[in-house]
Parts: sequence; structure tokens; C-alpha cells
Amino acid sequence: MKIDLKFKFNNIKGFVFYCAFFLLITAFSIQFNALDNDVWSRLIMGKHVVQTHNVMFQDIISFTNTHTWFDPEWLSSAFLYFIQDKFGILGLSFLKIISIFLMFVLLVECIKRLANDYKFEYSILVFLLFILLFKDCGFIYFLRCQFVTFWFFILWIFLLEKVRNGNDKLLYFFPLIMLFWLNLHGGAIAGIGVLILYCIGEFLNKKSVKKYLLTLIFCGLVFLINPWGADYLEFIMHSANLDRSWIMEWQSPFDSPFLRLNKFIGARLFFIFAFAIYLFELILNKQTFKTFDKTKFLVFMVVSYLAAAHLKHLVLFFIVTFMYFYWYFCLFFKKLFEKIFCVFKFLMSYQKQITSFWIFLAYFLMFSYSILALLAFPIRDSHKALYLNNFPVYPMQFLIENNIKGKIFSVFSISAYVGYKGYPNLKIYMDGRQEQVYDLKTFDEGMFFLNWSGDYPQVIIDKYSPDIFLLENDWKVIYKFFENNPKYKLIYKDKIFSIYTKTQLVKFGYIKPEKDDEKMYREIFDTNIDFKKD
Repeated sequence: MKIDLKFKFNNIKGFVFYCAFFLLITAFSIQFNALDNDVWSRLIMGKHVVQTHNVMFQDIISFTNTHTWFDPEWLSSAFLYFIQDKFGILGLSFLKIISIFLMFVLLVECIKRLANDYKFEYSILVFLLFILLFKDCGFIYFLRCQFVTFWFFILWIFLLEKVRNGNDKLLYFFPLIMLFWLNLHGGAIAGIGVLILYCIGEFLNKKSVKKYLLTLIFCGLVFLINPWGADYLEFIMHSANLDRSWIMEWQSPFDSPFLRLNKFIGARLFFIFAFAIYLFELILNKQTFKTFDKTKFLVFMVVSYLAAAHLKHLVLFFIVTFMYFYWYFCLFFKKLFEKIFCVFKFLMSYQKQITSFWIFLAYFLMFSYSILALLAFPIRDSHKALYLNNFPVYPMQFLIENNIKGKIFSVFSISAYVGYKGYPNLKIYMDGRQEQVYDLKTFDEGMFFLNWSGDYPQVIIDKYSPDIFLLENDWKVIYKFFENNPKYKLIYKDKIFSIYTKTQLVKFGYIKPEKDDEKMYREIFDTNIDFKKD
């Protein structure tokens, strides 16, 4: 019996490759591990879906004006709640690791089937670059439903490229994929956008676009298959054009105030590198305006614009760039090493050994870093510090133990947690579901109040008259308002948060929560929200 040693060797190389990146992704995921601010809203919706087998159409944790809760992530929320309910915080940690790794595997496997020549020795550098850039975007910190969009976006581009190579039958799967995508995450609108770009691009390429137009029509009709019907489609189109400049992930990586901390440097450098690679491709293939691929150009430029405008779209830019130009990234590294060997001619005779050495070195560094990081950051405790520092754990315990009730105002980023833990005694102003639940002006009024800016900053006091204010100590401007206002009194303060309440509601004495981080960590998901009882 003849054994194919080359096939076996390639399988071993592939196994080691994926093991190395799985460990690296795990190390990053645990080292930079936090709960997303919106996870509490996801759990509320998910719990409702699991317990009642229906979506929640109306909000239950807010005291402000709300409309129908359009939740594009309702199906993802149900799965998220199921994992949390069965496996707790460890389950969510492993779900994040698996989600990122699945995205990585899908990207690699799709590229292998699209690339002209899949160069294994350079793929380590290319995909290591991808993982480092993905980490630089900050998305590796949180488990978010938008991973679903990353998965489907990779698959979408891959299938469309296969269709352009003549496999038209794959288009039959697009409406089915869209059905799952749109009920798992609102990013499904990106799939429609890409289809439109492929229609325009292929038309400019002087190719038939009938098959793309028909697919676009069917995918558009599939958008009506959701719990809200046609109203959901209207909501998605409306949401796509909202101004969210207050929110970090909707700011530009080039002009965000957060760049004062020198974040996203890698992403900005990669923008320049990616365009250089694209130019390299055009020059290498001696492309002219008449001959270059208009479809690829359109998709690349539109996604580049979106990524330059919003941090949220950086990952889509990375996906498109690596899928379209993987072979040229490999070629770039190959040419770079060849130039080095030409300059240092005495190395030419050791070229194979040097290539093997830097591959070994890359693996050694990945395995070493991953193992050390996993030893330094135990998975069970990876959430603890960030959870206790980022959410008002002890302030909420203070309110619960002292049976303080009423309308509570807090920053929208922590309000989902406040509503989740305080229900039904505390009703929040608003949380991160900006357009999904609230009137658009609700968010602006809250931000004007916190920054004490605009024509009518005290609208929160005059219009809503909250009983309680739970605020982070960083909001210096608004604290001056409370310090000089006899209608409100400070009843709680720690290193991070303070609580003010109306003077007439102040009690004679308060119970101070016992400092017990382990207990708070164990009770992280405890809530009075139970749709079986309600």
C-alpha cells in the first residue's frame, strides 16, 4: 500500500498552523476579555425568545418614550442567552474564542480556494498580520453578535467570486443565507450592498448582470421574512443613515479623539499598505483603466471609505483586502525576502534553511506567547477585573440592598446593566439600543445634559425629572451642577461611580454593600426578569 507522504505532510502542516492560531486567538481573547455593554439587552431579548418562543416587541426597562423594539439580533440573542444560562460566563468566554477562530478558519479556507497559488510559507505572515490587525480594532475584546456578519460577509464574497468564475448554481443559496443572516444580525444589509456593487461592477466589466439582479431581488424579498415584516425593512434602511458620531465605534479611526491614546496605529498603517498592494497588483498585471477589474475596484473602494469613516467597518476592510489580494501579499513578502537575499548574497545558498528558520521562529513565538498568556490570565478570572471596574456593580448593590426605587439616569453605556439588575424597581433613561427602541432625540438630550452643552442642557431635569442619577466620576462638568444644586444630594461614592438622588427622597441611613468581589462575580447574571413568572 502506497502512502502519500506529501499529502500527510501537508495535513500535519495545516494542523500545526491552525493549532498555533487557535492558541494565539485564545490568548488574545482571554487576555483582553470584557463583557460588551449591550450584552444585558441581548440577554433580556434572548431570555424572552427562549421562554416565550416569541420576540419582545416592547421595552420593559425604560421610563422614556419608546417604540416597537426592532432587534436585528433577536436570534443571536436567544443563542447567547442559552449559552449563558447553561454554561455561565465561561460559556460566553469560549463562545467568543470559537466565534473568532471560526471566522479565521472560514477566511483561510475561502482564500485557499480563491488564491492563484496558496503559499503556505508566507501564509503565516499574512494571517498573523490579519489577527494582529483584528486585535488592533478592539473587536477581540468583546463577544458581539456582529461576528455573525463577519462570517457571512466572508462566505458572501467567496461565493460571489466563485460565481464570477462560472459556478452560477451557487446563487441559489444566497436567499437562504440571507434569511439566516438578517435574523441573526442587522449587518445583513452589507450583503445587499455587495450584491449591488457586483451588479454595477460586472456591468462596467461588460458582463451579464441578470443573474446578480435576480439574486438581489430574491434577497430583498427575503428581508420581509422576520418577526416585524415590512416594518423591519424600513427600520434597517432608516438605521443605515443615522448619525452616531457620539459613539466610539462609529467614529473614524483617523480623526477619533480616542486616537490621542495612539490606538489603531496598525489599522492606519495597513490602509496605506493595502493600497500599495493594490497598486502593486495593477502594475504587476499591467492593468489599464479598460482592463482592470471594475467589480473588485468598486467593492474595495466602498469598503475602504466605510472603514475610513467608521471604526465599526475596519474588519470588513481587512476581510475584503485579504480575500482579494492574498496572493499579492504573499508575493510582496516573497519579493522582499528575495531582495534581502540579493543584497546579502552570501545568504543565497542558505535560502531554504533561512525560510524554514523564520517559519519555525514564527510558530515558536506564537506558541510561547500563547502559553505564557494563558498561564498569566486564567480563563475563569479573565472577566472579573473588567466587569467590576466597567459596570456599577457595587452602586447597584447599594441601590438594591437599600430598596431604592424610581427613575434612574445613567450613561447609556452602563444603563443596560442598570436596567437588567434593577428591574422592576429601577427604570432607566436609555441604554445602547439607540435606534432600536428610543426616539432619536432621547440620546442627544442625554448627551447634552452630561456635557452641559446645547441650547437646553437641563432638559433631563425639567422634562423627565429622574429620581436617581448614577454617574461615572469622569463627568466633571455635570458634577458641578449637582454640587451646586440643593435639590439633589450625594448618597453614594466610590473610586469610579457616584449616586445622587432628590433631596426629599434621602433616607436617614443606608446599608453599605459588603466588599466581596467573588460573590459579585458569581452573581453577575442574577436578575429579577423572568418571563415565565411575568
